[in-house]
Amino acid sequence: MIYNLLITEEMNQLLHESMDYLIYEKRSKQGALHLVNEVQKIYSYLEINPYLFSISNDPFLSAFQYGTAKLSSMNYIIVYKIVDNWVYIVGLYHSLEDYSEKVTFSNF
Repeated sequence: MIYNLLITEEMNQLLHESMDYLIYEKRSKQGALHLVNEVQKIYSYLEINPYLFSISNDPFLSAFQYGTAKLSSMNYIIVYKIVDNWVYIVGLYHSLEDYSEKVTFSNF
């Protein structure tokens, strides 16, 4: 089964902020490009099988069945929620952030 992805405005904003941080603060265009490639890879996996990744380890997020996917070789996590055949991509966070408090909840 192919799942539909809905990438939220929050996710797009967080991705752009992370890219800006890597480009302007860390002076790493290569790092920003790598981030985008890794995010695209996760999107591809989520379209095919969003159950490949686990429900969040965070008790609050897991209570609402939010999943997390770690970007390989980077310390970033994508937070998403599966509803029927839709995968809602809700955020991109550094793994050191307390991202459970930052996830914007919506009625999916």
